[in-house]
Amino acid sequence: MNRLARWMIRLYPASWRARYGDELDALISDTGADARIVGDLARGGMRMQMKSWPFALLAVVMGLAGFVAGAGISFLIPRVYESRATLRLEGSPGRAAAIEDIGRLTNPLFSRASLAAIINRLGLYRHEQRVEPLVDVIDEMRRAILIDFASPPGHADMVAFNIRFDYGDAQKAQQTVAALVAGLQAKALQAAKEVAEHRPKKMWVVDIPNLPVRPVSPTERTVALAGILSGLLFAVILRAIFRRGWIRRRFIAVAVAMGIAGIILSQLAEAVNRDPNVHLWTNHYRSTATFVLPASQQSEVNAITDEILSRKSLAGIVQNPRLGIYSREQATTPLEDVVQRMKDGISVTPHTNGDETFVSVTFDYYDRYKAQLTVQALLSKYAEIAAARLGTSVETTPAPVIEVLDQPNAPINPVKPN
Repeated sequence: MNRLARWMIRLYPASWRARYGDELDALISDTGADARIVGDLARGGMRMQMKSWPFALLAVVMGLAGFVAGAGISFLIPRVYESRATLRLEGSPGRAAAIEDIGRLTNPLFSRASLAAIINRLGLYRHEQRVEPLVDVIDEMRRAILIDFASPPGHADMVAFNIRFDYGDAQKAQQTVAALVAGLQAKALQAAKEVAEHRPKKMWVVDIPNLPVRPVSPTERTVALAGILSGLLFAVILRAIFRRGWIRRRFIAVAVAMGIAGIILSQLAEAVNRDPNVHLWTNHYRSTATFVLPASQQSEVNAITDEILSRKSLAGIVQNPRLGIYSREQATTPLEDVVQRMKDGISVTPHTNGDETFVSVTFDYYDRYKAQLTVQALLSKYAEIAAARLGTSVETTPAPVIEVLDQPNAPINPVKPN
């Protein structure tokens, strides 16, 4: 320890060592050194060095140290690769119709049975399956799949979409996207065959359950407001602590700077919160679907809605293992309270327009995929009860043909960490 303590003396500035170095060395020889003394010497030497350095040099050194530390940490973060394929829709007149068509095709593709088959066939999430139930692994896979719409370069009038998948193995990421593309094409062919045999029906869906993209709560405005209020509160705390000095004289400037910093940090936190593996707070997503009935049957809408929102009907949806909603709440809360919570998140709005009655069904939930699946389940309930009461069934628009414009790419560089 004495030798290590003498080495720590070298951390002090040369002028300080020339004046006090011999005395400190003699003191260490007489009294000896332990781990606490070595730590005190190291801390004091670094503090004196930083005080003696000019700010520019200190900033450069700390920046380089942070760069080296960040580069080292990046090697410890698991790499994530992204594979992407671009598909084109034939038969969709516009973007809104394309979103409806893709939503109708991806609903069965993202079911637990479909994703579980892909996981087992390609050997995905082997480590996660050892420590987590398959239901949670499937939810993790859903969060790693993203579908976004974009027109191919040079074809602004063409409706196309990208389907991508993020995974830690580049080859399996490519194989998974290929399986999803094949599944979409198979669903499109199956839907086309079913539509070819359809009969005229009295009740039809004009807007299938959408897959929410942005949360309805908290909104970006709420997050930004929380950020600026937090920044202002921090500025007030600093002024209360440092009652004199520069902060007190420039309090307005400090408060404005802290408010702006709070907004920036809140936006960064919101971006991080959207990462599937990070949950700083709970987002709530809203999925909406709309179906149409003849205006002459509007009187039946309220009766059908009451039957669907009954305790027995909602309990059946809550306890549906395919949906898996409110699983955490069911473990700690009576089913009656869970059903009431679900009922509070459902909104049914009928609107008569001429000879037709449009009925919008919305559901708020903290998992956007499950919100979409739940609205689909509610639509199925409406179709079932309407068929019994009115002798009607649900009709949807024909599914488009899917053409692959860009096959799933083989990722080379990871997308995470950057």
